[in-house]
Amino acid sequence: MSYYIENLGYSLSKRVPAMESGFSIETNYGPISFEEDEAKSVITAVRKLLERKLKAAEKAQARRQP
Repeated sequence: MSYYIENLGYSLSKRVPAMESGFSIETNYGPISFEEDEAKSVITAVRKLLERKLKAAEKAQARRQP
């Protein structure tokens, strides 16, 4: 399994759930903070994006293997 796939899996299993208590997004112009009650819609979008990336990476890896 590639590091990229492992990192996506770790993000889905640990980082995304940790966002439920609130988090900040770091930008070049400074952070954007989300409190616990504001975070749900952002978490949903991040989870969907990471799941799509993981699925695509797993498909690509499967194509490379004999």
